[in-house]
Amino acid sequence: MAMCRKYGLARVPKLVGMIAALPELDCKVLLPKLKAKPHRTASRITVVAVMSKPHRCPHIATIRNICVYCPGGPDSDFEHSTGYKSTSMRAIRAR
Repeated sequence: MAMCRKYGLARVPKLVGMIAALPELDCKVLLPKLKAKPHRTASRITVVAVMSKPHRCPHIATIRNICVYCPGGPDSDFEHSTGYKSTSMRAIRAR
């Protein structure tokens, strides 16, 4: 935050933006320091969470019935997880 104030930035730049702005000559030195925490990629497996924006159940229009994701119908609260798990929150912060 101190560096943002020093250079007049309104907010902290996203990591993706910083990596994209790296000059090629400095990339080899700086990229390992900017990458994700080593314990997240230690096994060389990176977990990716993909979530879609909520919308009305398409099954109502196609099969005229409810599905397992919205057992109370399309206008009810969803029964399944709505995305406030640790993986979801990490993805929201990374946007």
